[in-house]
Order: sequence, then C-alpha cells, then structure tokens
Amino acid sequence: MSYHDLGPGPSQADTVIAALVGERKPKVHRFDGLTSGEVYDRTQCDDAIVDGDVLVIPKNATESHGGLVGIMVSAWPVVVHGGDLDGLSHKLHSLDHPSDWYELDGGKYVPSLDLAMETSA
Repeated sequence: MSYHDLGPGPSQADTVIAALVGERKPKVHRFDGLTSGEVYDRTQCDDAIVDGDVLVIPKNATESHGGLVGIMVSAWPVVVHGGDLDGLSHKLHSLDHPSDWYELDGGKYVPSLDLAMETSA
C-alpha cells in the first residue's frame, strides 16, 4: 500500500496512520494495598501496563509517602507527584525537574501528565 492508496486528503491519511501506529489514551492503574516496590515489580511483568499509563499508589503502612502518582515511561515507572522526588520514601524513578515532562520524548508524555495531575492517590 502506498500513501496514494489511502485516498484523498491528509486527514484520512492521518487517521489511517494513527490507527496503524496504535495511538491510545493512557489508562489509570490503581494499586491498593501494594508498596511502591511491589508496583515497580508489577510494571515489569504485567502486559496490561504500558508506556504512558498512569500509576496510582495509595498511602500504605510500610512506606512514608502519602500516596504516589506516576507514569510508565518506556519500561520505567516514574513518580509525578506524592512522596519525595529523590526516591527516599518510594521505589519509583524520578525526573530531575518537573518541567522535563514537557520535553521528554518530544512531549510524548504530556497527555499522561495531564491525566496524572488530575488523579490523586
């Protein structure tokens, strides 16, 4: 199939390309009763958790954070808010600066960030 086989107009071509690439909206995964370490482990083996998904880890008795919200970045769970950004109260990765989310992979994670900021642990 060539680009010309897609029919007239770039909007139709964009629609077909988006469908082929598999664009999807991020999903929210909530992990009641799990520590951040257990959630980290789950992200490494659960095929339902994919790049860009939002991770919600409510406060638990074994960690000092008050609840975390993160984003799956490629294969790595990264904290967005909650806990401390240096990772002393949790096991997730962190970015050096919150503004880095807007530049990371050309802004790829901005929809996930928006969803994460609307979501509370």
